[in-house]
Amino acid sequence: HSLKAIAEPAADVEAYAEESDWLQVIRGLQDTLILADDVALLQADADNMKVLISAPFMNSAVATHMPFMGEKGADFLLEQMQAYCRR
Repeated sequence: HSLKAIAEPAADVEAYAEESDWLQVIRGLQDTLILADDVALLQADADNMKVLISAPFMNSAVATHMPFMGEKGADFLLEQMQAYCRR
């Protein structure tokens, strides 16, 4: 996604002008915890731990597959991080 609307993005945030650039990065990851949408996760190697994160709204429909906000979402994210660290 573009950062053009951000006046001063943080120096440690990487943004890619082209989709092919970030897809190349995703394809090169190994043994990494990846939180991404389904398109990106399909590109990632199977040895990565993948967690599906998608927009709360997609074509005016509410995403109900996973709570990623509030207490349940925070608990879920912590559980995924703990599982990754135990690998």
